[in-house]
Amino acid sequence: MTTPQDPTQFIYDSMLRFEQEMITYSEAGRHIAKRTIRIVRSVIILLTIIAVIIFVLIGNLTNSMVYAIGNMVYMYERFGTMSGDMKNITKAVTSISNNVGGLPAIAKEMVAMDQAVVGMAGDVTAIKTNITRMDDTVLTLGMNVQEMASRFESLNHSVYVMRYNVNRMSSPLMGPRLP
Repeated sequence: MTTPQDPTQFIYDSMLRFEQEMITYSEAGRHIAKRTIRIVRSVIILLTIIAVIIFVLIGNLTNSMVYAIGNMVYMYERFGTMSGDMKNITKAVTSISNNVGGLPAIAKEMVAMDQAVVGMAGDVTAIKTNITRMDDTVLTLGMNVQEMASRFESLNHSVYVMRYNVNRMSSPLMGPRLP
């Protein structure tokens, strides 16, 4: 027959087993918390790198668009000057043609050139309309960049809150140990 165990010894042994189990759970919790923190940090770093790359690419695209629009505006202004000069030349050649009987063919060619320039002026007006649309698109792109920045800021805040919650969840596991 077995002798009954001393109740104090039984409680002490039970508490030792309980402490060992709690230490095991605490270690497992710390391990999970460390992995979770590493994953969260990796995601934050990856999102930051992607955001920086996107902003750089959008900045380059915006600069290129502004440069192209500037060149088109300059071309439009120069074309307007050329159109005015062409009309003056046409008038002068027509006047010369009237004064000199041997130049009617030149006058006809100049009139045809003038009509071609008028057609080109219409094309330039269409280009101006396209430039205006491109300018509106660049403005919309700028607003979209601001909206993206706001969303990344919100995402950053959400990740920070998630990290805070993970730290709070892991803190009881890393607390003081029983003697």
